[in-house]
Amino acid sequence: MNSPCRYDLKGFSDELGLPLKDTAELFSEFIKEIKDELSKAENVLISNNVEELQRINHNIKGISANFKILDLYEQTCKISKTLKNSCDILSLQSQLNDLFIIYENAVQEITAFFAYHGIDIR
Repeated sequence: MNSPCRYDLKGFSDELGLPLKDTAELFSEFIKEIKDELSKAENVLISNNVEELQRINHNIKGISANFKILDLYEQTCKISKTLKNSCDILSLQSQLNDLFIIYENAVQEITAFFAYHGIDIR
């Protein structure tokens, strides 16, 4: 029986031809990298540096797409549209808050999936 998870982590592992333990290491790095980018985004939003926020959002979008964490990817697409169309700080702040929540939920699910398989990724 598989651990319930919105993300097809086993399929991702199979697609790469890697054992689950090696895939867990990749996801451990994924979690750290996204966390660092989100921390930067929070600081950049305060300074209202739209260009840097676009770069950070682009990085998160690419990483989440590569790892097939689609809800994170979809939220970065929404942020990209806001950055291109209006740069409304309140909207951006709200969308970034949603991105943080999506990230935290993803981390919990990914961690639980690997824990179910006896692998600690923290």
